[in-house]
Amino acid sequence: MLKVNVEIKPYSQRNECGDFYELLELENYYLLLVGDIGGHGSSRVYSIATNIKELVKEHKTESLKNLVTLIHTQSYLKNNGMTIFLAQIYKELPMLSYCAIGNTKSFIYRNRKFLHFNSQSGILGYDIPRTIKTNLLKLLKDDILIISTDGVSIHDSEIEPLIKETRDINLLPEKIIQNFGKKDDDSLTLVLKFTNIKNKAFSTLYNKQEEQTITKANSPKIIKRREPKHSLTRTNPISLNIKQKNSLELLNNEYLIVEDLQKKLLAFTIEKLDSIINFEQRDKVKIKTFLIEALEYSQIDIYLNTTSLQIYIHNIESLKGTLEFLFNNYYIFKNNSCIIQKDFLNLNTKKFVCKELKEMLALGLEEEDYKKFKENEENLKLLAKQSKLASMGEMMGNIAHQWRQPLSIISTIATGIEVRKQFDSLDDTDIVEEMNAIMKQVNYLSQTIEDFKNFIKDDKQFLPISIKKVVEDTISLAQSSLKSSQITLITDINEDLQINANKNELEQAFINIINNSKDALKDKEDKYIWITSKKIDDNSLSLSFLDSGGGIKEDIIDKVFDPYFTTKHQSIGTGLGLSMVEKILRERYHSKLEVKNKDFDYKGKTHKGACFTIIFSK
Repeated sequence: MLKVNVEIKPYSQRNECGDFYELLELENYYLLLVGDIGGHGSSRVYSIATNIKELVKEHKTESLKNLVTLIHTQSYLKNNGMTIFLAQIYKELPMLSYCAIGNTKSFIYRNRKFLHFNSQSGILGYDIPRTIKTNLLKLLKDDILIISTDGVSIHDSEIEPLIKETRDINLLPEKIIQNFGKKDDDSLTLVLKFTNIKNKAFSTLYNKQEEQTITKANSPKIIKRREPKHSLTRTNPISLNIKQKNSLELLNNEYLIVEDLQKKLLAFTIEKLDSIINFEQRDKVKIKTFLIEALEYSQIDIYLNTTSLQIYIHNIESLKGTLEFLFNNYYIFKNNSCIIQKDFLNLNTKKFVCKELKEMLALGLEEEDYKKFKENEENLKLLAKQSKLASMGEMMGNIAHQWRQPLSIISTIATGIEVRKQFDSLDDTDIVEEMNAIMKQVNYLSQTIEDFKNFIKDDKQFLPISIKKVVEDTISLAQSSLKSSQITLITDINEDLQINANKNELEQAFINIINNSKDALKDKEDKYIWITSKKIDDNSLSLSFLDSGGGIKEDIIDKVFDPYFTTKHQSIGTGLGLSMVEKILRERYHSKLEVKNKDFDYKGKTHKGACFTIIFSK
């Protein structure tokens, strides 16, 4: 199945080379490792490379992700770092599963075309991606896989003539190194050719003789209909490819566990289904490979009960070749939709909890993380309730400030009318003007009540909204209280972003940040709060709240978002405000809230204060 050849050119000598490879044969697949240790011309890099090869041999049965993570944690890598290409090449399936981190170059040359592999940025031993991605690729006969380390500088247009003229792959790696290897670095090129790929060993191709049409008088009724969930109408199949079943029963909506499968949740979904069903390895690979391709063309839904898995593809038109190539049991319908069915022994119904599984898949959480999420969700509800009560107290104080001036104006107007009436100097024009002035103040009072009512109502609906508009409405709620505290509010919020949000939640978050600044300015001579917005790109915006309150002590600045942490007296502060703001922004909006102390000049004077910055994204 494999023809492999490798050429390694050390910068100095072989026992000082940090470029290396390993090819291990396991029961079901080959494990391929290509690595590049940082540095060259040193016995240390060669020693590290040797240690990595031994480590991989010892843990060769681990998953690709686990192997990468294990290598990353080795202390001897910290001073050098490493880039890696790691792959599993399956024996019975023409499939390759791989992950690559760093600047290794890898591609397949197929029918005069280059298929470049995806590599994530990072360096093992220093910093690797939080999520290590594995990719699947279907192999064809005579595919040529070429992997090179950073010491080889190659481009498609330059290497293609070399591939065409070098028919013997045993000579190709040496020629690539000779033509494209760097003189000031170690270089490695590995060439692997796939031959004798066994397609029929795991697939039954579409058989025209097995076609059945629903127009035949003696055709059996093979589907029990149900009320469709989707707009596509499911009718009887016009073609089948099955060995043992001659009937299909569509699972009803009670068993719909994934509707409109998303790419980012594909790997997790397969792993979660595997934990319940316990797929055979080749079935797992086939399903994952097919779904990777199918998601490019169609919506996909997944149904599961205690005896069957049904994968519903809304449009199979562009996928028939892959479908026939990989599966035995499938059903194609008149409207070009399709069901792939996998049957198994009865599942443990205690283990299979459909509602929880649906939610876990929707959230993309593992079982332990899901339990923590549910606990945090309950805690968040409690914190939200407590914080809401605290915010209502703040809002009542704001209303008292906002009402004081208009009530004083109304009182003054009423007193003036009474005095002029006593001196008989009140005419109809005066009455109309004064009544209009009173109504203006009454409308203002009414609006403050409406604002307060909107603020406290428990509405969690997300709608498209302008961040600038939310800030302006928040300022309207807080302005009177800031004025009474002799705080000057300065805004520069011309740059805006539309996001899906709950207006009340964001107002509550902004008011909590403003109140934090207001408390910090209580005993200060110069009292300023700045609110500024700045576009990061078309989909992101930075919103900052800066005050002149002297900043936060460095020994506690990392604790300000901890629940119940407060620097206020126990009778004043609950410590819920900033904790709730951070939780709401992080968990509900996937936004980031940061705080840092900042020194700045304003009106010829140097100030220091706390700057809270929120990064919003669409």
